[in-house]
Amino acid sequence: MERLIEIKTHVTGFCYADKKEGVFVQDVFAKLAAYEDTGLTPEQIQAQQQEIDMKKIHIELLQQGNKNYQEYAKSLEQQIDALVADKDEQAGKLMRYDTVLKQAREVMNVGTQLLEKYIDRSEQTPEEDACIEMQETIAIIDALLGGAES
Repeated sequence: MERLIEIKTHVTGFCYADKKEGVFVQDVFAKLAAYEDTGLTPEQIQAQQQEIDMKKIHIELLQQGNKNYQEYAKSLEQQIDALVADKDEQAGKLMRYDTVLKQAREVMNVGTQLLEKYIDRSEQTPEEDACIEMQETIAIIDALLGGAES
């Protein structure tokens, strides 16, 4: 590219190119010299500006995507917190059910032992039916609790 401006360091004074707008010719020459110092043609500068503009758009898209991911991560964190709270609540319920089932099994064992005193093995009685039902229920409770306890 051909230089149009030669910079001289001992330039003094200034003049107005247009008094109405107050543009200093020295400033215009300084800007033109700075442009010439780049060694780029106008087309190259325009191409670089387009590349800069595209990169700015790309950065904006990445920032928006990052913001979306942060919001999604926060949403997932809230869902996890809710699931953990629900899990803790369910665990508490299971512990209470476990206790109640153990108590019910113990009561049925005692009831079965008491009813066996009144069972006439020679005929089917309501007491014997009740004993059989309680023993079946105890077996179900044992299965729910993970096996018979001693």
